[in-house]
Amino acid sequence: MQVNIFISFGASPGFTVVTSCWGNGTAGPLFMNVVPGEYNQQILNDFNEEHKGLYYVNVSETDSHFMTAESTCIMYECLYKDAFRMQRARCGNDEVTWGLAVRRLQWQSRREEWPCREAEKVQ
Repeated sequence: MQVNIFISFGASPGFTVVTSCWGNGTAGPLFMNVVPGEYNQQILNDFNEEHKGLYYVNVSETDSHFMTAESTCIMYECLYKDAFRMQRARCGNDEVTWGLAVRRLQWQSRREEWPCREAEKVQ
């Protein structure tokens, strides 16, 4: 699957891209963190929903440091959670691992505030 993302770089807005690959060498999910106020949030929400588990674009909470602890947790919850589920299904294992369950419990206190949770509430 090819996804084309066009971003105009007129004033060079900041962004951070986190790429990954699976243990077998195949391409994994891609996370992009962008500066606040530069992109239409509805377009980003639609993109994230359409490409759940493959790509996720997050709007940073700060103008200067995009990959904060908060955005890293958002990446795990809003991208990798679905990516792991899809990868386990491709490998014939639909069971949730204990490591993922423990990690999700640790994030429980702030996860309701994360962007992907807001999108779920609207639907």
